[in-house]
Amino acid sequence: MPGHEARTRGILAALRRLGPVEAQILPGALRGRWARGVMALAGPGAPWWLVAACHRMELPAGRPDLVTGAGGRTQFLAAALAARFGVPALFAGLPRHIDGHRFAAVLCPYPVPGLGNLIELELPLSDVEPETARAAGAALRARAGGPVWTLLAGGDGAGYRYEAPEWTALGRAVAEGAARAGARLCLATSRRTGAAAEAALRAGLGAAAGAAPAALWWAQGDRGPVLPLIGAADLVLVTADSASMIGEAVAAGRPVVALEPALAAPAPRHRAVLTGLAARGRLQLMPIARPALPPPQGFRPVEISPLQTLAEALARIL
Repeated sequence: MPGHEARTRGILAALRRLGPVEAQILPGALRGRWARGVMALAGPGAPWWLVAACHRMELPAGRPDLVTGAGGRTQFLAAALAARFGVPALFAGLPRHIDGHRFAAVLCPYPVPGLGNLIELELPLSDVEPETARAAGAALRARAGGPVWTLLAGGDGAGYRYEAPEWTALGRAVAEGAARAGARLCLATSRRTGAAAEAALRAGLGAAAGAAPAALWWAQGDRGPVLPLIGAADLVLVTADSASMIGEAVAAGRPVVALEPALAAPAPRHRAVLTGLAARGRLQLMPIARPALPPPQGFRPVEISPLQTLAEALARIL
């Protein structure tokens, strides 16, 4: 999944601060819920043939020095591969139905009681940092010729559900707020947004949709890297369902507004990440249908790269 890939890129970027890294990115996932149950029952002593039967996977070419996994679909496989080759493993995510101490370290943006090998991150893991974001957005910012606001739209998921009127109201509020701030608007939707939500958002944006210096409409087949849109921005507005997009925007050192729909029932750990970042001034939480734009001052964007902090923690463990 894209969010899991972002976590893996973040681990590799942090490791490269410690020395040269050659990475093999291999597909690997549980075959289904039944496989999760089998692996949970088998425990750490599961024979390799059972691990292989429960996963779709490829083996590494040669013996690795380190195994990493991200997301629950890879947790059993990462631990089993590490045991097979006699090397440490890192896991980015919340271990479920598996003893998290089987990993050299577990990386999470929230506390996990009882897990002594936890590296608690300030924000969701990615390979984004202020310097690279600024460089990626330089050309777009020059083309915009002034302040830039970037809107990143997710969609239903993670306990959030968006109604069409909310997308329309958001588009109208963002277009009017950007106009008041004298900012050009860039935007990107995602695979979860959907064609109907995109149409509602476009209706609210009005003329601002066509005047955007950069716009990636997923349902219309527009694809491209989002980092330039983040790096060019003076303000990033992102829907609250996407921890990965929020993490990347915060890691880029940009002021961030997280937009919540009326129908919001996220997992407690997701809510804890958002409220923690809000308490530290990394972002402001606003309702999607009535955001206060331009937002009030009070942001405290990151100044030290989150990758440097992670690299120092990994150096102590590895």
